[in-house]
Amino acid sequence: MGTRHAGGRGKANWQRPKQELSAGRCSVKQYSRLLAPFIALLFNASLSTGCFPAKFKHAIVTPLEKKGTRDSSHLKNYCPVSNLPFLSKLLEKVVQKPATTSYHQ
Repeated sequence: MGTRHAGGRGKANWQRPKQELSAGRCSVKQYSRLLAPFIALLFNASLSTGCFPAKFKHAIVTPLEKKGTRDSSHLKNYCPVSNLPFLSKLLEKVVQKPATTSYHQ
């Protein structure tokens, strides 16, 4: 679960504890050369079949308190923030880049 810290311009920023965040990034970066062929295989299979893996569709939804609210006991004072798996976001970027490039040509 994240903790809330006051950020710039009066916005609240949700941050994971540094230990949890650095452990996830470190593992992916450390083993990126080993994982890359498997990720490419997964992405190519997804793109060639037109199927988006069901696991990529599951998100962790965290309630974020709206700016300027005084009463945190009402649900209307929160907005949902969805955190998707990083592979889902990576696949989205892989698809988006060629689509954006061909659109601008």
